[in-house]
Amino acid sequence: MDDEFICEEQLFDYCVEVLFIPDEKIDELNMKNDELEIVLKDLELEDMHEDWYVNLVKNSKES
Repeated sequence: MDDEFICEEQLFDYCVEVLFIPDEKIDELNMKNDELEIVLKDLELEDMHEDWYVNLVKNSKES
């Protein structure tokens, strides 16, 4: 398998299983300078009150 695909799959699994981000909300994942960039999609107002989103915002770094 391609290393890039494996890495992408591992990043996706990490986001879903550890960060509890719903898979349908993940648009894109990137590693930049040893930091994980998570691009979300289809966010709704209700998502802002969900635990996974609140924790993500608390632990995120503004770029």
